[in-house]
Amino acid sequence: MWLRTIIVSIFLFLIMPFQTYAGEPMKILISTDDGQHSINVTLDNNPTARDFYHQLPMDLILVDYGDKEKVSELPKKLTQENAPKGHKPLKGQLAYFAPWNNFVIYREDASFYPGIIYLGKIETGLLFVDEAGKIKVHIQSAP
Repeated sequence: MWLRTIIVSIFLFLIMPFQTYAGEPMKILISTDDGQHSINVTLDNNPTARDFYHQLPMDLILVDYGDKEKVSELPKKLTQENAPKGHKPLKGQLAYFAPWNNFVIYREDASFYPGIIYLGKIETGLLFVDEAGKIKVHIQSAP
């Protein structure tokens, strides 16, 4: 019995850094490289959002895609496990556009489109994303 307890304890110790407790929201902070602006985000509890969270921290350059989105290609593809066929994003939502491996922040509501996977929503700080042009950002788990 004690051997089983030790094995389970070791297993839990090894996987704990990669787990997010159910009920504990995954919070991230997106800040400009100059530190002047930041966005607080709560991620959804889905496999794609968890995969994104576990790849943090990362630096991205967000560029305008039309007038509704800021996008950046991610360094590594995210899982699409159990993902819906698409999503109808709203202003202030984050998503993963799987066909292009893009991280997306929605500046305006958009139509349903196949391949969009919901990641989470902005809680505060959307304003700097509304500015046109490239923005270099650092994304990390929030304290």
